[in-house]
Amino acid sequence: MDIQYDKVGRRIKRLRQKQRIKQADLADKAGVSHTYMSEIERGQARVGLEILVNISETLSVSLDYLVGKKSPDVVLRYGKEIADLVEDCTPAERKYYLAVLKEIKKKHRDYEGSDK
Repeated sequence: MDIQYDKVGRRIKRLRQKQRIKQADLADKAGVSHTYMSEIERGQARVGLEILVNISETLSVSLDYLVGKKSPDVVLRYGKEIADLVEDCTPAERKYYLAVLKEIKKKHRDYEGSDK
Protein backbone atom coordinates (compact mmCIF):
# COMPACT_ATOMS: atom_id res chain seq x y z
CA MET A 1 0.00 0.00 0.00
CA ASP A 2 1.40 3.35 -1.04
CA ILE A 3 0.87 6.02 1.58
CA GLN A 4 -0.27 9.36 0.22
CA TYR A 5 1.35 11.65 2.75
CA ASP A 6 -0.54 14.73 1.58
CA LYS A 7 -3.85 13.02 2.36
CA VAL A 8 -2.52 11.69 5.67
CA GLY A 9 -1.50 15.22 6.60
CA ARG A 10 -4.90 16.66 5.70
CA ARG A 11 -6.66 13.99 7.78
CA ILE A 12 -4.43 14.71 10.75
CA LYS A 13 -4.99 18.46 10.48
CA ARG A 14 -8.76 18.10 10.08
CA LEU A 15 -9.03 15.76 13.08
CA ARG A 16 -6.76 17.94 15.21
CA GLN A 17 -8.76 21.07 14.44
CA LYS A 18 -12.07 19.31 14.99
CA GLN A 19 -10.87 18.19 18.42
CA ARG A 20 -9.49 21.68 19.12
CA ILE A 21 -5.98 20.43 19.73
CA LYS A 22 -3.16 22.88 19.08
CA GLN A 23 -0.56 21.74 16.58
CA ALA A 24 2.19 22.18 19.19
CA ASP A 25 0.30 19.99 21.67
CA LEU A 26 -0.17 17.23 19.09
CA ALA A 27 3.52 17.48 18.22
CA ASP A 28 4.47 17.06 21.90
CA LYS A 29 2.23 14.03 22.31
CA ALA A 30 3.53 12.49 19.09
CA GLY A 31 7.13 13.08 20.16
CA VAL A 32 8.09 15.38 17.29
CA SER A 33 8.94 19.04 16.88
CA HIS A 34 6.29 21.62 16.06
CA THR A 35 8.06 22.27 12.75
CA TYR A 36 7.98 18.59 11.81
CA MET A 37 4.27 18.34 12.73
CA SER A 38 3.60 21.28 10.44
CA GLU A 39 5.44 19.47 7.62
CA ILE A 40 3.41 16.32 8.31
CA GLU A 41 0.13 18.22 8.08
CA ARG A 42 1.22 19.85 4.81
CA GLY A 43 2.19 16.44 3.38
CA GLN A 44 5.83 17.45 3.09
CA ALA A 45 7.22 14.76 5.42
CA ARG A 46 7.34 11.00 5.26
CA VAL A 47 6.07 9.79 8.61
CA GLY A 48 7.32 6.68 10.37
CA LEU A 49 5.08 4.07 11.95
CA GLU A 50 5.86 5.01 15.56
CA ILE A 51 4.90 8.64 15.00
CA LEU A 52 1.71 7.67 13.13
CA VAL A 53 0.74 5.38 16.01
CA ASN A 54 1.32 8.20 18.52
CA ILE A 55 -0.77 10.58 16.41
CA SER A 56 -3.60 8.05 15.92
CA GLU A 57 -3.73 7.34 19.67
CA THR A 58 -3.76 11.05 20.51
CA LEU A 59 -6.55 11.72 18.00
CA SER A 60 -8.45 8.53 18.99
CA VAL A 61 -8.68 7.12 15.47
CA SER A 62 -7.38 3.93 13.97
CA LEU A 63 -4.08 3.86 12.17
CA ASP A 64 -5.95 2.51 9.14
CA TYR A 65 -7.99 5.69 9.01
CA LEU A 66 -4.92 7.92 9.01
CA VAL A 67 -3.27 6.07 6.15
CA GLY A 68 -6.23 5.78 3.85
CA LYS A 69 -9.40 4.05 4.93
CA LYS A 70 -12.59 5.93 4.15
CA SER A 71 -13.90 6.14 7.71
CA PRO A 72 -12.61 5.71 11.26
CA ASP A 73 -13.08 2.27 12.73
CA VAL A 74 -15.83 3.51 15.02
CA VAL A 75 -17.67 0.21 15.11
CA LEU A 76 -14.64 -1.62 16.44
CA ARG A 77 -13.87 1.11 18.97
CA TYR A 78 -17.39 1.82 20.24
CA GLY A 79 -19.71 -0.78 18.75
CA LYS A 80 -19.43 -3.29 21.58
CA GLU A 81 -19.87 -0.64 24.24
CA ILE A 82 -22.96 0.75 22.52
CA ALA A 83 -24.34 -2.76 21.95
CA ASP A 84 -23.85 -3.55 25.65
CA LEU A 85 -25.72 -0.38 26.62
CA VAL A 86 -28.80 -1.22 24.55
CA GLU A 87 -28.70 -5.00 24.95
CA ASP A 88 -31.55 -5.10 27.48
CA CYS A 89 -33.65 -2.43 25.74
CA THR A 90 -36.85 -2.97 23.84
CA PRO A 91 -36.93 -2.15 20.13
CA ALA A 92 -38.88 1.01 20.95
CA GLU A 93 -36.25 2.08 23.48
CA ARG A 94 -33.46 1.46 20.97
CA LYS A 95 -35.26 3.57 18.38
CA TYR A 96 -35.72 6.35 20.97
CA TYR A 97 -32.04 6.29 22.03
CA LEU A 98 -30.92 6.41 18.41
CA ALA A 99 -33.14 9.44 17.78
CA VAL A 100 -31.74 11.14 20.90
CA LEU A 101 -28.16 10.43 19.85
CA LYS A 102 -28.80 11.82 16.36
CA GLU A 103 -30.28 14.99 17.85
CA ILE A 104 -27.36 15.42 20.25
CA LYS A 105 -24.92 15.02 17.35
CA LYS A 106 -26.82 17.60 15.27
CA LYS A 107 -26.96 20.10 18.15
CA HIS A 108 -23.28 19.61 18.89
CA ARG A 109 -22.30 20.23 15.27
CA ASP A 110 -24.59 23.27 15.11
CA TYR A 111 -22.93 24.57 18.29
CA GLU A 112 -19.42 23.94 16.92
CA GLY A 113 -20.34 25.79 13.73
CA SER A 114 -21.46 28.84 15.70
CA ASP A 115 -17.93 29.28 17.14
CA LYS A 116 -16.39 30.03 13.74
